[in-house]
Amino acid sequence: PYDSLKTTIAENLKSIKQADWFENYMVGLYDKYNLVVHEDAIPIVRKVYFERNNIPLMDRYLTDVPSLQKTVVTHKKGAWNIESLIRVFNTTPRYLRHRMEKTEEIVEFVKKSISQELLYFEALELGLDNNEEYQKKVHLNDIGLIARRAKEVLVIEQIQISEEEKKAYFEKNKVKFRNQSFEHVKDRVESLAKSEKIIELEETVLADLERKYPVEIDETEIERLV
Repeated sequence: PYDSLKTTIAENLKSIKQADWFENYMVGLYDKYNLVVHEDAIPIVRKVYFERNNIPLMDRYLTDVPSLQKTVVTHKKGAWNIESLIRVFNTTPRYLRHRMEKTEEIVEFVKKSISQELLYFEALELGLDNNEEYQKKVHLNDIGLIARRAKEVLVIEQIQISEEEKKAYFEKNKVKFRNQSFEHVKDRVESLAKSEKIIELEETVLADLERKYPVEIDETEIERLV
């Protein structure tokens, strides 16, 4: 009966309207801030993209340094280069990442990701930075950004892969590379070997940090939330 479904229907319709309204709102912001995705950078995005264990990732070492400085998106308040996009992509929750092979997939991810930046500038323009609740949320976001940068400094930037390590990894995982020659898959070997070392170092660093900054979990509160 309609009466028994009325509340659910209203919630569903509200969600649909909100999604449509937000999409239109963001299109308006793209126009307002002159957002441009530079499609000449898309081949570089494809080059640095790969998947490990079905997890979409990007690796700056799959291209050269000048290519990392290539601008991929601009707006009137700023711009991202390839290196910035890699950082954003790898720190985006896995369930929000998708394949970055087709032009439309790349453009969609870039627009969605930079939307947060445009919303921030819009919030400043609207004077929301003087709102206490907004300030709390900005503070939490800043902590998240600092944490991601800390991970880069403490873990990612510490990893170096020697030529001997590459060859050893290749010999150990020949099946993975479908018996192709080492020279043919050298870049991918380095990327995969580095990814594994990053995971190992991250576990060590986190264990050290947990000893330094003990974390207490309120099991009673967890049960209540569950």
